[in-house]
Amino acid sequence: MIVSSVQGHRGNIVKEARTFAGFVDHWDGQVLGGWAIDRATPEVPCNVDVYVDGRFVLRTLADLPRPDLIEVSPRDQRKGFRAELPLDARNGSHFEVRFGGTMERVPAITELEARLSRPRIDLVQPQSGVASRWVPVPPVEMITHISGETGDKAGLQENYRRTGFRVAADIYNTALDLASDPHRKGYSIVDLGCGCGRIATYLAQWLDASNFLGVDIWRAGIDWATEHITATYGNYRFHCSVPGQKGYDASEHHRVPVEAAQTDYVISTSLFTHLDVRACDGYLQEIGRILKPGALAYLTFFFRDEESMPAAEQIAQRLKMPMTKEADAWFYGHDGYIDIFHDRERVIAVATRAGLRPVLHRDGHWRGPARSSTNPMAFQDLLVFQKA
Repeated sequence: MIVSSVQGHRGNIVKEARTFAGFVDHWDGQVLGGWAIDRATPEVPCNVDVYVDGRFVLRTLADLPRPDLIEVSPRDQRKGFRAELPLDARNGSHFEVRFGGTMERVPAITELEARLSRPRIDLVQPQSGVASRWVPVPPVEMITHISGETGDKAGLQENYRRTGFRVAADIYNTALDLASDPHRKGYSIVDLGCGCGRIATYLAQWLDASNFLGVDIWRAGIDWATEHITATYGNYRFHCSVPGQKGYDASEHHRVPVEAAQTDYVISTSLFTHLDVRACDGYLQEIGRILKPGALAYLTFFFRDEESMPAAEQIAQRLKMPMTKEADAWFYGHDGYIDIFHDRERVIAVATRAGLRPVLHRDGHWRGPARSSTNPMAFQDLLVFQKA
Protein backbone atom coordinates (compact mmCIF):
# COMPACT_ATOMS: atom_id res chain seq x y z
CA MET A 1 0.00 0.00 0.00
CA ILE A 2 1.25 3.52 -0.82
CA VAL A 3 0.84 6.74 1.14
CA SER A 4 1.74 9.91 -0.75
CA SER A 5 2.66 13.25 0.81
CA VAL A 6 3.16 16.62 -0.86
CA GLN A 7 5.97 18.91 0.35
CA GLY A 8 6.98 22.40 -0.76
CA HIS A 9 10.70 23.18 -1.25
CA ARG A 10 11.83 26.52 -2.75
CA GLY A 11 8.56 26.80 -4.64
CA ASN A 12 8.75 23.30 -6.09
CA ILE A 13 6.26 20.48 -5.38
CA VAL A 14 7.86 17.17 -4.48
CA LYS A 15 5.80 13.99 -4.24
CA GLU A 16 7.23 11.43 -1.84
CA ALA A 17 5.89 7.84 -2.01
CA ARG A 18 6.06 5.59 1.04
CA THR A 19 5.30 1.91 0.53
CA PHE A 20 4.17 -0.17 3.50
CA ALA A 21 3.91 -3.95 3.82
CA GLY A 22 2.97 -6.25 6.67
CA PHE A 23 0.44 -8.56 8.26
CA VAL A 24 -1.15 -9.22 11.64
CA ASP A 25 -0.65 -12.97 12.05
CA HIS A 26 -0.95 -13.60 15.80
CA TRP A 27 -3.69 -13.06 18.39
CA ASP A 28 -3.98 -15.18 21.57
CA GLY A 29 -6.46 -13.06 23.49
CA GLN A 30 -3.71 -10.96 25.08
CA VAL A 31 -1.02 -10.26 22.48
CA LEU A 32 -1.34 -9.02 18.90
CA GLY A 33 1.63 -9.79 16.70
CA GLY A 34 2.85 -9.61 13.13
CA TRP A 35 5.32 -7.72 10.99
CA ALA A 36 5.54 -4.33 9.29
CA ILE A 37 8.00 -2.56 7.01
CA ASP A 38 8.25 0.84 5.31
CA ARG A 39 10.04 0.04 2.04
CA ALA A 40 11.00 3.70 1.58
CA THR A 41 13.23 3.44 4.66
CA PRO A 42 13.76 -0.31 5.17
CA GLU A 43 16.67 0.25 7.56
CA VAL A 44 14.42 2.10 10.04
CA PRO A 45 12.01 0.05 12.23
CA CYS A 46 8.39 0.86 11.52
CA ASN A 47 5.95 1.98 14.22
CA VAL A 48 2.58 0.26 14.44
CA ASP A 49 -0.48 1.60 16.26
CA VAL A 50 -3.18 -0.58 17.85
CA TYR A 51 -6.82 0.53 17.99
CA VAL A 52 -9.65 -1.25 19.80
CA ASP A 53 -13.23 -0.31 18.90
CA GLY A 54 -11.85 2.79 17.20
CA ARG A 55 -9.87 3.92 20.26
CA PHE A 56 -6.08 4.27 20.15
CA VAL A 57 -4.60 1.84 22.68
CA LEU A 58 -0.84 1.72 22.15
CA ARG A 59 2.10 2.15 19.79
CA THR A 60 4.87 -0.41 19.43
CA LEU A 61 7.96 -0.82 17.26
CA ALA A 62 8.32 -3.53 14.61
CA ASP A 63 11.93 -4.43 15.42
CA LEU A 64 11.76 -8.07 16.54
CA PRO A 65 13.57 -10.83 14.59
CA ARG A 66 11.40 -12.63 12.00
CA PRO A 67 13.65 -15.12 10.14
CA ASP A 68 10.69 -16.06 7.91
CA LEU A 69 10.90 -12.60 6.27
CA ILE A 70 14.19 -13.18 4.45
CA GLU A 71 12.51 -12.83 1.05
CA VAL A 72 10.54 -9.75 2.13
CA SER A 73 13.56 -8.03 3.69
CA PRO A 74 16.78 -9.82 2.67
CA ARG A 75 19.17 -7.52 4.54
CA ASP A 76 17.35 -7.26 7.88
CA GLN A 77 14.58 -9.50 9.18
CA ARG A 78 14.01 -7.49 12.39
CA LYS A 79 10.55 -6.41 11.28
CA GLY A 80 8.30 -8.25 13.74
CA PHE A 81 6.13 -6.78 16.50
CA ARG A 82 4.25 -8.05 19.54
CA ALA A 83 1.83 -5.80 21.42
CA GLU A 84 0.39 -6.94 24.76
CA LEU A 85 -2.98 -5.27 25.15
CA PRO A 86 -4.00 -3.79 28.52
CA LEU A 87 -6.75 -5.66 30.37
CA ASP A 88 -9.44 -3.09 29.60
CA ALA A 89 -8.86 -3.47 25.85
CA ARG A 90 -8.83 -7.25 25.47
CA ASN A 91 -12.60 -7.69 25.32
CA GLY A 92 -13.18 -5.24 22.50
CA SER A 93 -15.40 -6.00 19.53
CA HIS A 94 -13.04 -4.80 16.80
CA PHE A 95 -9.23 -4.76 16.70
CA GLU A 96 -7.20 -2.83 14.15
CA VAL A 97 -3.46 -2.32 13.63
CA ARG A 98 -2.23 0.64 11.57
CA PHE A 99 1.17 1.65 10.28
CA GLY A 100 2.39 4.21 12.79
CA GLY A 101 1.05 7.73 12.39
CA THR A 102 -1.11 6.86 9.36
CA MET A 103 -4.62 5.70 8.61
CA GLU A 104 -3.27 2.73 6.65
CA ARG A 105 -4.31 -0.60 8.14
CA VAL A 106 -1.94 -3.52 8.63
CA PRO A 107 -4.12 -6.32 7.24
CA ALA A 108 -4.73 -9.50 9.20
CA ILE A 109 -4.39 -12.95 7.70
CA THR A 110 -7.78 -14.28 6.64
CA GLU A 111 -8.53 -16.45 9.69
CA LEU A 112 -7.50 -13.73 12.15
CA GLU A 113 -9.53 -11.13 10.27
CA ALA A 114 -12.67 -13.04 11.19
CA ARG A 115 -11.66 -13.47 14.82
CA LEU A 116 -10.72 -9.85 15.37
CA SER A 117 -14.01 -8.48 14.07
CA ARG A 118 -16.51 -10.86 15.69
CA PRO A 119 -18.96 -8.88 17.84
CA ARG A 120 -19.34 -10.00 21.48
CA ILE A 121 -22.83 -10.68 22.81
CA ASP A 122 -24.27 -8.37 25.46
CA LEU A 123 -25.01 -10.41 28.61
CA VAL A 124 -27.07 -7.68 30.24
CA GLN A 125 -29.42 -7.10 27.30
CA PRO A 126 -30.28 -10.63 26.14
CA GLN A 127 -32.58 -9.50 23.38
CA SER A 128 -29.58 -8.09 21.50
CA GLY A 129 -28.28 -11.56 20.75
CA VAL A 130 -31.43 -13.66 20.41
CA ALA A 131 -32.04 -14.87 16.91
CA SER A 132 -35.48 -15.60 15.52
CA ARG A 133 -34.78 -19.31 15.25
CA TRP A 134 -36.73 -21.71 17.41
CA VAL A 135 -35.62 -22.15 21.05
CA PRO A 136 -37.22 -25.27 22.56
CA VAL A 137 -38.12 -25.11 26.27
CA PRO A 138 -38.49 -28.35 28.29
CA PRO A 139 -41.35 -29.24 30.65
CA VAL A 140 -41.48 -27.54 34.04
CA GLU A 141 -40.39 -30.67 35.90
CA MET A 142 -37.17 -30.77 33.85
CA ILE A 143 -36.49 -27.09 34.54
CA THR A 144 -36.91 -27.77 38.26
CA HIS A 145 -34.59 -30.79 38.00
CA ILE A 146 -31.71 -28.77 36.54
CA SER A 147 -32.25 -25.53 38.46
CA GLY A 148 -33.66 -26.71 41.80
CA GLU A 149 -36.23 -23.93 41.49
CA THR A 150 -40.00 -24.19 41.80
CA GLY A 151 -42.76 -21.74 40.97
CA ASP A 152 -45.21 -20.85 38.27
CA LYS A 153 -44.69 -22.18 34.76
CA ALA A 154 -44.21 -18.80 33.08
CA GLY A 155 -41.60 -17.68 35.61
CA LEU A 156 -39.61 -20.92 35.39
CA GLN A 157 -39.63 -20.84 31.60
CA GLU A 158 -38.48 -17.22 31.49
CA ASN A 159 -35.64 -17.93 33.92
CA TYR A 160 -34.65 -20.99 31.86
CA ARG A 161 -34.43 -18.88 28.70
CA ARG A 162 -32.61 -15.96 30.34
CA THR A 163 -30.05 -18.12 32.14
CA GLY A 164 -29.45 -20.35 29.12
CA PHE A 165 -28.85 -17.34 26.91
CA ARG A 166 -26.41 -15.72 29.32
CA VAL A 167 -24.40 -18.86 30.01
CA ALA A 168 -24.11 -19.59 26.30
CA ALA A 169 -23.17 -15.97 25.56
CA ASP A 170 -20.42 -16.00 28.20
CA ILE A 171 -19.06 -19.24 26.74
CA TYR A 172 -19.19 -17.77 23.23
CA ASN A 173 -17.56 -14.46 24.25
CA THR A 174 -14.80 -16.28 26.14
CA ALA A 175 -13.88 -18.28 23.05
CA LEU A 176 -13.54 -15.06 21.05
CA ASP A 177 -11.61 -13.33 23.84
CA LEU A 178 -9.05 -16.16 23.78
CA ALA A 179 -8.67 -16.06 19.99
CA SER A 180 -10.69 -19.17 19.20
CA ASP A 181 -13.16 -18.84 16.31
CA PRO A 182 -16.25 -20.99 16.92
CA HIS A 183 -17.74 -19.79 13.61
CA ARG A 184 -15.23 -21.87 11.70
CA LYS A 185 -16.94 -24.67 9.78
CA GLY A 186 -16.61 -27.98 11.61
CA TYR A 187 -15.56 -26.36 14.90
CA SER A 188 -16.10 -29.08 17.50
CA ILE A 189 -17.75 -28.40 20.89
CA VAL A 190 -18.28 -30.93 23.70
CA ASP A 191 -20.60 -30.01 26.60
CA LEU A 192 -19.94 -32.19 29.66
CA GLY A 193 -22.99 -32.29 31.92
CA CYS A 194 -25.24 -30.83 29.23
CA GLY A 195 -28.53 -31.69 30.99
CA CYS A 196 -31.38 -31.30 28.54
CA GLY A 197 -29.41 -29.00 26.22
CA ARG A 198 -30.08 -25.54 27.58
CA ILE A 199 -26.71 -24.15 26.41
CA ALA A 200 -27.00 -25.96 23.08
CA THR A 201 -30.26 -24.25 22.18
CA TYR A 202 -28.53 -20.85 22.24
CA LEU A 203 -25.19 -21.81 20.74
CA ALA A 204 -27.22 -23.23 17.86
CA GLN A 205 -28.56 -19.72 17.21
CA TRP A 206 -25.09 -18.36 16.52
CA LEU A 207 -22.94 -21.36 15.56
CA ASP A 208 -24.84 -23.35 12.97
CA ALA A 209 -21.61 -24.51 11.29
CA SER A 210 -20.22 -26.07 14.49
CA ASN A 211 -20.45 -29.71 15.54
CA PHE A 212 -21.82 -30.02 19.08
CA LEU A 213 -21.93 -33.07 21.35
CA GLY A 214 -23.75 -32.88 24.68
CA VAL A 215 -22.84 -35.58 27.21
CA ASP A 216 -24.73 -36.40 30.41
CA ILE A 217 -25.86 -39.30 32.60
CA TRP A 218 -29.45 -38.01 32.83
CA ARG A 219 -31.20 -40.15 30.26
CA ALA A 220 -34.49 -38.27 30.35
CA GLY A 221 -32.68 -35.02 29.59
CA ILE A 222 -30.66 -36.59 26.77
CA ASP A 223 -33.76 -38.13 25.22
CA TRP A 224 -35.63 -34.82 25.36
CA ALA A 225 -32.69 -32.91 23.85
CA THR A 226 -32.34 -35.45 21.04
CA GLU A 227 -36.02 -35.27 20.21
CA HIS A 228 -36.41 -31.49 20.41
CA ILE A 229 -32.98 -30.05 19.57
CA THR A 230 -31.22 -32.54 17.27
CA ALA A 231 -34.42 -32.86 15.25
CA THR A 232 -34.10 -29.16 14.35
CA TYR A 233 -30.34 -28.63 14.55
CA GLY A 234 -28.88 -31.81 13.11
CA ASN A 235 -25.24 -31.07 14.00
CA TYR A 236 -26.19 -30.73 17.71
CA ARG A 237 -26.15 -34.27 19.09
CA PHE A 238 -26.50 -35.77 22.58
CA HIS A 239 -25.16 -38.87 24.32
CA CYS A 240 -26.04 -40.63 27.58
CA SER A 241 -22.92 -42.01 29.29
CA VAL A 242 -24.62 -44.70 31.41
CA PRO A 243 -26.92 -47.61 30.67
CA GLY A 244 -30.62 -47.46 31.46
CA GLN A 245 -31.66 -44.96 34.12
CA LYS A 246 -28.58 -45.31 36.31
CA GLY A 247 -28.18 -41.55 36.86
CA TYR A 248 -25.85 -39.41 38.97
CA ASP A 249 -22.98 -40.65 41.10
CA ALA A 250 -20.54 -38.06 42.47
CA SER A 251 -17.66 -40.54 42.46
CA GLU A 252 -17.92 -41.62 38.81
CA HIS A 253 -16.54 -40.27 35.58
CA HIS A 254 -17.17 -41.73 32.13
CA ARG A 255 -15.28 -41.86 28.86
CA VAL A 256 -16.31 -39.14 26.44
CA PRO A 257 -17.25 -40.74 23.10
CA VAL A 258 -14.77 -38.65 21.08
CA GLU A 259 -11.43 -39.69 19.62
CA ALA A 260 -8.21 -38.16 20.93
CA ALA A 261 -7.32 -34.60 19.87
CA GLN A 262 -10.57 -34.00 17.95
CA THR A 263 -12.25 -31.23 20.00
CA ASP A 264 -11.87 -27.45 19.71
CA TYR A 265 -13.82 -26.40 22.84
CA VAL A 266 -14.95 -28.28 25.94
CA ILE A 267 -17.54 -26.57 28.12
CA SER A 268 -18.74 -27.75 31.51
CA THR A 269 -20.86 -25.62 33.83
CA SER A 270 -22.05 -26.80 37.27
CA LEU A 271 -20.59 -30.28 36.79
CA PHE A 272 -17.33 -30.10 38.76
CA THR A 273 -19.26 -28.46 41.59
CA HIS A 274 -20.93 -31.87 42.15
CA LEU A 275 -18.05 -34.30 41.47
CA ASP A 276 -15.74 -35.69 44.11
CA VAL A 277 -11.97 -35.53 43.74
CA ARG A 278 -11.61 -38.84 41.91
CA ALA A 279 -14.33 -38.04 39.36
CA CYS A 280 -12.98 -34.51 38.90
CA ASP A 281 -9.53 -35.86 38.10
CA GLY A 282 -10.96 -38.45 35.70
CA TYR A 283 -12.79 -35.83 33.66
CA LEU A 284 -9.76 -33.54 33.57
CA GLN A 285 -7.83 -36.43 32.03
CA GLU A 286 -10.62 -36.99 29.50
CA ILE A 287 -10.65 -33.30 28.59
CA GLY A 288 -6.90 -33.39 28.05
CA ARG A 289 -7.32 -36.47 25.86
CA ILE A 290 -10.01 -35.12 23.51
CA LEU A 291 -8.79 -31.50 23.04
CA LYS A 292 -6.75 -30.54 20.03
CA PRO A 293 -3.44 -28.74 20.67
CA GLY A 294 -4.26 -25.10 21.40
CA ALA A 295 -7.94 -25.85 22.06
CA LEU A 296 -9.85 -24.54 25.10
CA ALA A 297 -11.84 -25.86 28.07
CA TYR A 298 -14.32 -23.62 29.94
CA LEU A 299 -14.92 -25.19 33.39
CA THR A 300 -16.74 -23.86 36.46
CA PHE A 301 -16.03 -24.79 40.08
CA PHE A 302 -16.48 -23.77 43.68
CA PHE A 303 -12.91 -23.32 44.91
CA ARG A 304 -11.96 -23.54 48.56
CA ASP A 305 -9.39 -20.99 49.62
CA GLU A 306 -8.79 -18.56 52.46
CA GLU A 307 -11.18 -16.00 51.00
CA SER A 308 -14.02 -18.39 50.17
CA MET A 309 -14.05 -20.69 53.21
CA PRO A 310 -16.38 -18.45 55.28
CA ALA A 311 -18.86 -18.29 52.38
CA ALA A 312 -18.78 -22.08 52.01
CA GLU A 313 -19.41 -22.54 55.72
CA GLN A 314 -22.37 -20.14 55.60
CA ILE A 315 -23.97 -22.01 52.70
CA ALA A 316 -23.71 -25.34 54.53
CA GLN A 317 -25.15 -23.82 57.72
CA ARG A 318 -28.04 -22.25 55.84
CA LEU A 319 -28.88 -25.62 54.28
CA LYS A 320 -28.38 -27.33 57.67
CA MET A 321 -25.87 -29.79 56.24
CA PRO A 322 -22.63 -30.67 58.03
CA MET A 323 -19.50 -29.84 56.06
CA THR A 324 -17.01 -32.67 55.54
CA LYS A 325 -13.50 -31.21 55.44
CA GLU A 326 -10.81 -33.23 53.73
CA ALA A 327 -7.34 -32.25 52.59
CA ASP A 328 -8.26 -31.95 48.90
CA ALA A 329 -11.82 -30.63 49.16
CA TRP A 330 -14.73 -29.68 51.39
CA PHE A 331 -18.23 -30.95 50.64
CA TYR A 332 -21.72 -31.45 52.00
CA GLY A 333 -24.76 -33.32 50.70
CA HIS A 334 -27.17 -36.17 51.16
CA ASP A 335 -28.25 -39.35 49.37
CA GLY A 336 -25.06 -39.38 47.31
CA TYR A 337 -25.54 -35.83 45.96
CA ILE A 338 -22.85 -33.34 46.94
CA ASP A 339 -21.85 -29.72 46.58
CA ILE A 340 -18.07 -29.61 46.66
CA PHE A 341 -15.39 -26.96 47.12
CA HIS A 342 -12.22 -28.10 45.37
CA ASP A 343 -8.67 -26.91 46.01
CA ARG A 344 -7.72 -24.79 43.00
CA GLU A 345 -3.99 -25.49 43.06
CA ARG A 346 -4.63 -29.23 43.21
CA VAL A 347 -7.04 -29.00 40.25
CA ILE A 348 -4.47 -27.01 38.24
CA ALA A 349 -1.77 -29.58 39.08
CA VAL A 350 -3.96 -32.45 37.86
CA ALA A 351 -4.91 -30.51 34.74
CA THR A 352 -1.24 -29.77 34.03
CA ARG A 353 -0.49 -33.49 34.06
CA ALA A 354 -3.29 -33.89 31.51
CA GLY A 355 -1.56 -31.40 29.21
CA LEU A 356 -3.72 -28.41 30.13
CA ARG A 357 -2.47 -24.98 31.16
CA PRO A 358 -4.68 -22.32 32.80
CA VAL A 359 -5.16 -19.23 30.64
CA LEU A 360 -8.06 -17.50 32.41
CA HIS A 361 -9.26 -17.43 36.02
CA ARG A 362 -12.33 -15.61 37.33
CA ASP A 363 -13.58 -15.70 40.92
CA GLY A 364 -17.33 -16.07 41.21
CA HIS A 365 -19.60 -13.74 43.16
CA TRP A 366 -20.89 -16.68 45.25
CA ARG A 367 -17.97 -15.64 47.47
CA GLY A 368 -19.81 -12.53 48.63
CA PRO A 369 -20.28 -8.79 47.96
CA ALA A 370 -16.55 -8.21 47.52
CA ARG A 371 -16.77 -10.27 44.34
CA SER A 372 -19.87 -8.65 42.87
CA SER A 373 -19.76 -8.60 39.10
CA THR A 374 -21.45 -6.89 36.18
CA ASN A 375 -21.34 -10.29 34.48
CA PRO A 376 -24.55 -12.04 35.60
CA MET A 377 -23.03 -15.45 34.79
CA ALA A 378 -19.95 -15.02 36.99
CA PHE A 379 -21.56 -16.78 39.97
CA GLN A 380 -19.29 -19.84 40.07
CA ASP A 381 -15.50 -19.71 39.84
CA LEU A 382 -14.19 -20.14 36.31
CA LEU A 383 -11.02 -21.72 35.00
CA VAL A 384 -10.29 -21.81 31.29
CA PHE A 385 -7.55 -24.20 30.19
CA GLN A 386 -5.69 -24.51 26.91
CA LYS A 387 -4.29 -27.80 25.61
CA ALA A 388 -0.52 -27.64 25.21
